[in-house]
Amino acid sequence: MKNTALLIVDVQAWLFQRQDPVYKEEILMENIKNLEQFARKNNVPIVYIQHESSGAMKRNSADWQLHKGLHPRSDDIFIGKKKGNSFFETPLHNILQEKGIKKVLICGLLSQCCILKTTLGALELEYETILVSDAHSNSGTYPEKNITKVHKTIEKAGGLLIPIKDLAS
Repeated sequence: MKNTALLIVDVQAWLFQRQDPVYKEEILMENIKNLEQFARKNNVPIVYIQHESSGAMKRNSADWQLHKGLHPRSDDIFIGKKKGNSFFETPLHNILQEKGIKKVLICGLLSQCCILKTTLGALELEYETILVSDAHSNSGTYPEKNITKVHKTIEKAGGLLIPIKDLAS
C-alpha cells in the first residue's frame, strides 16, 4: 500500500460517554484496531485526528483523549482540528504531501459529520479516497439510515467504499 495513509478521525473518549451511544461500538473498535495492525504491517503511516473545542473536547482534557482501545505510537502523526473537515485549517494536507501520500483510508467518528466532511475534503484535494465502510459509525437517531446516506454521498462524489476484509486483496 505504497503512498497510502490511514486517517483515524475523532475516536475520542467523550464520544463514547455520551447519552446516545456509538452505534455498534464493539465492532467499530475491533475494526479500527485491525486497521491499525494492517497499517503497521504494511508500513502505512497512521494519522490520529482529534477534534478540539472549548467545551467537552477541550484539548488535553480526559474527554479529548483518544479511545483507550487505540494503540498510538510516538512515531505516528497527531493532528488537532476545530472543524468537521480534518483538512480545513490544519497541517494535514501539507504533511501528507511531504510524505508523498496519494491515497487515504478513512475511519472513525461520526459518520454524518466529521467522517463525511473529511472524506469529501480528501476527494476535493484529489486523494484516492477510501472510506472503510465498516470502520466508521455515528450515534443518535436512525444510525443505519444515516450511515447508508453517507455511503451514497461518498460514492456519488467519487470515493470508494471498501470493507476492512477487502483491503488486503
